Amino acid sequence: MFNPDEDNVLKTMVEVCNLYPGKILVFGGSIVHPQILGLPRARKYSKDTDFFVPDESVLRLIGKKYKLDEMEGTSYSIINGLYAFFFVGRIKDLELQESQYSPQVFNTSKGTVYTLPLELIAALKFRRGITRAAQGLPTRKGTVIYGKDVYDVSALLSVSHDPRSFGNYMMMYTCPSCELNVPYACIHDFLKHPAIGSLPKNYERGAEIVCNSINLISCRYSI
Repeated sequence: MFNPDEDNVLKTMVEVCNLYPGKILVFGGSIVHPQILGLPRARKYSKDTDFFVPDESVLRLIGKKYKLDEMEGTSYSIINGLYAFFFVGRIKDLELQESQYSPQVFNTSKGTVYTLPLELIAALKFRRGITRAAQGLPTRKGTVIYGKDVYDVSALLSVSHDPRSFGNYMMMYTCPSCELNVPYACIHDFLKHPAIGSLPKNYERGAEIVCNSINLISCRYSI
């Protein structure tokens, strides 16, 4: 597999999303793209792109266009040299109903990209960290939150038009899975993460939103 560039990543997102506009939604880190968020990329692109689809009927439509295989229970295809993973109705063990979100739409030079709400994607990145920590799988630096997710969350929230919804999504989808046993442990882990010190200037609003979310989130471990 080659190292993907931003044009190829964007081309893949547009191509896949427009098989069924509004039903195939990007939610992985590839969404942090200059033509989507209007911000520079702070880290290398991954060799995979994650998509959420609401049900098996959409997956069958994708299967008519691309050869689908399976990896650890998740359907995927190799498209333009990238792994495209398709999460159907749930992301890992988290079920998402269509009634619980409204897709966001981004127009780019190559076409339209459809995504889960940016604030929801940010909350899901926190959820990944805390669920892996609960399994005894901390990051290589011993933190709860991944460094790449510190960059991505900060970028996503920096362009948010509804920052309060981040706190709502955290309480809906992230907090119920938390076993950190310390008040606001994930937020403090994020704010003290080594990656915070190298955030691009135009990502800083996102980090401030995470900090301010302590006033919005009712942590079950707080006294």
